[in-house]
Amino acid sequence: MTKQRMLTRFSTVLMCVVMMFAFGVNVNAATKPLTEITSTVFNKSVVSSNEVYLGESVTIFAKTSMLNAQKCKYAYLAKYENTTWTTMADKTTVNTCTWTPKSVGKYTVCVKVYSSLNIIYKKFMTVNVLPKLENESVIGASYINEGGSVAMSACAKGGKPSYQYAFYSKKEDASDWNVLSKYSSVDTMSWMPSEAGVYDVCIKVKDSKEEVSKKYFKLNVVRPSVTPAEYTLIVSAPMSAPYQWDCELEDEDILSVSEPTVVGECDVLHASVALEYRIKTLRAGMTSMTLTYHSYSGNNYAVKYQITVDRSLNAEVVSSDGEYFTDNIPEPKRVTKEFSVTVENKDDESRWSCIVTDPNVTEVISTETLDEAARYTYSVLRPGRTAINLLCKSRSGTVTDYYLVYNLLIDEDLNITVESSDGYYIEESDLPPFVYY
Repeated sequence: MTKQRMLTRFSTVLMCVVMMFAFGVNVNAATKPLTEITSTVFNKSVVSSNEVYLGESVTIFAKTSMLNAQKCKYAYLAKYENTTWTTMADKTTVNTCTWTPKSVGKYTVCVKVYSSLNIIYKKFMTVNVLPKLENESVIGASYINEGGSVAMSACAKGGKPSYQYAFYSKKEDASDWNVLSKYSSVDTMSWMPSEAGVYDVCIKVKDSKEEVSKKYFKLNVVRPSVTPAEYTLIVSAPMSAPYQWDCELEDEDILSVSEPTVVGECDVLHASVALEYRIKTLRAGMTSMTLTYHSYSGNNYAVKYQITVDRSLNAEVVSSDGEYFTDNIPEPKRVTKEFSVTVENKDDESRWSCIVTDPNVTEVISTETLDEAARYTYSVLRPGRTAINLLCKSRSGTVTDYYLVYNLLIDEDLNITVESSDGYYIEESDLPPFVYY
C-alpha cells in the first residue's frame, strides 16, 4: 500500500470519529473529561460589528457548524484590553447576547459552545470601541448687519478620523436647506446672506465610518443701524454758585446735551467744583456748541466748538475757540469703558489673533503678549451689539487650534452682557472670562 493511500484512509477514519462526536454518537460521554479547544470550524459565532461608538450596543450571535444545535449551550464573555474576563451569560440555550461596552478601547469577545460530548468550542473576536463623534463647530457671530458676512469654522473630535465638513443654511421659516459647501476637508468658510432676516445655520461633520454629527446655530441679519456715541465735557465753576454755565446748540437734531452735574471738587482753596456735560450724537451733520460762563463781575466768557458727526455717529471737534481757559480749552472726551480677555498659549508654535465684528461699538486698544498667554484689552465705545472672535493658529497659518466667540450686548450705560459664547478651547478648560476696569 502506498503512503498516499495510507494517508487517505487515515483521514477518512479521523473524519468519521469527528462526525461521531459532532452528531452526538454515544461514546461514553458521561465519563469523558471536559475539554476546551479553540475552533473556527465548529464555532461560527459572529458579532454585529467589530467597531462601534461608545454607548452603542453589540449583538453577539452564537453559531455552530457540524454540531447538534439542539443539544448545545452557550457562554458569552468579554475582556477589556488586558483586564480579566467578564461573563455576560453562561451555559444558556439562548443563541444571542446583547452587550454594551463601557469604555473606549479594544475588547476581546469570546463565545463558548458547549457540545453534548463535554467539548467546549471557543471562538475569539475583537471589538474596537471608538469615542463618540462630537461636533465643536462655531460661527463668528449670532448677529451681523445686512451686507456683512459671517465666518464659520468646523471642528470635530472623537469618532474615527479623518473628518469631512459641510455647511448649510435656510431662512428660519423655510423647510428646505441650502447647501453652502458640500462635504470636503475644508473646515472654514465665510458666508454673506442675501437679505435681512433670521437664518438657521447647520454645520455637519462626518468621520471615516460615515457617522455624522450636526450642530445648529441662529444667525440674525439686521439692517444697519447706528447708536449714539456719548461724550463728556468737564468745566469748572464756583462752589457757591456752580451752575453759572449755560449751553447753546446750533442744531438740536444733531446733538443732545444734558444739564450739567457736579462731579467733584476742582480746587478747594479757590472754592471751585467740576461740572460735567453729557453730549450724545443723534444724526450725521455739522453743528456748533457754545458754552457761556456768567461771572460775578458781570463779564461773560464763551467757548465755542465746531463739531462734525459722521454716519457712524462718531463726533469730531474740528475747531474750538473761546476766552475762557485760553491755555487749555476743555475738550469733549468720549465716554468709554474697558475690559480685557486673557487666553493661554498652547505652545511656542501657536499665535492668537482677534477680530471685532463692529469696531464702532467695541475696539481693540492694546495687545499684550505674555510668556504663556496673550491679553487683549478692549474699549467699549457706545451701546449696541458686537462679537469678539479670538482665533489661535499654528505659525504656518494652516492649522486652527482654538476658536472663541463672544456675542456682546452693550447697554446705554456701556455695561457689557455676554449674550452667548461658543468655541473650542484648551481641553477641559472653561472659556476665558472678561476682566472689567
